[in-house]
Amino acid sequence: PTPHTLHHTTRIPPREWIQIPSYCGAEARTTSHYNGDFSVIVSEANCRSCSRSGLKYEAWTGSGVPPRQHLLERVRGVKGLICHLGVKVDSELLNAAGANLKVVSTMSVGFDHLDLKELRARNIRIGYTPEILTDATAELTVSLLLTVSRRMREASETVSSGKWGSWEPFWMCGKGLNNSTVGIFGLGRIGKAVATRLAAFSPKR
Repeated sequence: PTPHTLHHTTRIPPREWIQIPSYCGAEARTTSHYNGDFSVIVSEANCRSCSRSGLKYEAWTGSGVPPRQHLLERVRGVKGLICHLGVKVDSELLNAAGANLKVVSTMSVGFDHLDLKELRARNIRIGYTPEILTDATAELTVSLLLTVSRRMREASETVSSGKWGSWEPFWMCGKGLNNSTVGIFGLGRIGKAVATRLAAFSPKR
């Protein structure tokens, strides 16, 4: 998908949600849904898409989550809010934003911090990033599996402590993934991504 396109997701009702595949969803300004002047408040300082898009936006530049009172004051009158898991989007925040708010986009897979009922009642579009962590999680899973099976942490600690002795044929060999059986609990997006990466190690099943 091009970075300036909003795609309806099939995972949840498309009338209620929009899936934004870009870094943080700031490109909503360029779509047919929201033409014209588009002001956005961003709860994360590192928003590369905002800088590139030409959006009129204000970003929190402090560390961690912006203070609640600061957000309630600065969100007034904006048309878009880009947030993350640490920002609770509830009736209090939506009331502070006012009727101009048209879209809330969260830089996360989860959306427990969003009051879905309240957002739907106000006809505010919702963006999220369902695929953003799939590859990273799958890669870390495989790396942890290799670390354990090949005793990499144990070997590293032995070297660091100066206890690495003379060569022995079976010392620190560990177990290879080749011709082994690997179990994956839950074959969803992440499970399938893990299986794809493990195929290169030629497990038995």
